[in-house]
Amino acid sequence: MPDINDLTQNVNIWDEAKAKAVSIITDGLTERLAVETVLNNDSNIVTGHQYSVVIDALSIGTSSQIPFFLIKNPLASGKVIKILEFIYSTTASPTTIRFYRDPTIITNGTGLTPTNFLKSGIASVATTFRTPTISANGTLLRNIYTELNTNNPLIVQLNHIVQENENFLVTLQAQSFTTHYLTVIYTELE
Repeated sequence: MPDINDLTQNVNIWDEAKAKAVSIITDGLTERLAVETVLNNDSNIVTGHQYSVVIDALSIGTSSQIPFFLIKNPLASGKVIKILEFIYSTTASPTTIRFYRDPTIITNGTGLTPTNFLKSGIASVATTFRTPTISANGTLLRNIYTELNTNNPLIVQLNHIVQENENFLVTLQAQSFTTHYLTVIYTELE
């Protein structure tokens, strides 16, 4: 932690449960106290608002771009979904991964069950699917080309927000037949 008497970087002051913090913000010259409360990712686990979704060993035999993962935040959910981390690996083939906002969905695909990091935590408001049918991918947010395999997974810190009544799509485009593995970690904020 930085020395509070010599501020050259931001300082967070946490409550006893490490659930919330207030911040002292600095530009190196001037300090100010942030009045907003900042949620710690660990607090989302402790309060039962952090989830993982896993697609384990899905084989795809095409070199076209295919819709692979879909997360939907329903209208009036009362939550904002923050996608924190994306962990991907494949058996062999180089793959292009693309992230889209608000695709045009024909069918949702096969439902996936989000797992709460807290055993006694509440169910997710989000609905998640693998291999949906999409007529238009939506707005491209980011793309990644990877030549990784299962012994060297790709871990991406996304920090992407999915608002109420918004959907988020991940597509894959492998160069040959291959098996794909995916874990998405997200939290739900009020």
